Amino acid sequence: MTVVVIDKPAPIVTPADVPGAHAANDPLVTMMIAAAQAHIDGPSGWLGRCLGVQLLEWCGSDWPWPVILPYPPLIEVLGVRYIDPAGVMQTLPPEDLIELVDLPDVRGDRHDVRILYRAGYDDPPANAKAAVILMAMGLASTTEANGGLRAFTVDGAFSRQFNSPELVARVRTQAVENLLQPLRVFS
Repeated sequence: MTVVVIDKPAPIVTPADVPGAHAANDPLVTMMIAAAQAHIDGPSGWLGRCLGVQLLEWCGSDWPWPVILPYPPLIEVLGVRYIDPAGVMQTLPPEDLIELVDLPDVRGDRHDVRILYRAGYDDPPANAKAAVILMAMGLASTTEANGGLRAFTVDGAFSRQFNSPELVARVRTQAVENLLQPLRVFS
């Protein structure tokens, strides 16, 4: 069984959602959002779920049973094609797949059954949006000219500079995992 992304997911946040001094359409922040979302979303991500709406194609050598397509939430099945035992490509109405009618025999070779479907959220959960924003902020912090170096100065007494990117990264990673845990699909 293989799932291929036909149309990439829609972004679930915009640069305007990410705090910071940047334009609402900043291309660098847009790229960071895309990278953060790709890390968790759909077939390429670790979450096991589609966040942004995307077009997927499930391919297998036989019908999935039970008929539960991976990477929920399922929006709609758009098309079902299969190769029959005689080697001829056939089409099955999507409602036949959903209503669990008797499914026809297939040849049984790799990718003989193909199911085209849309999955993802029209309005993604707030915790998913927050996780993508945190991840994008983490990527943005690595582009600061001083690497996130901070200074504490008491005039005339002393000045101290400090940086703890490891601690910040650890806290941010844990926050992202905690936000996404309720959405994770284990297979």
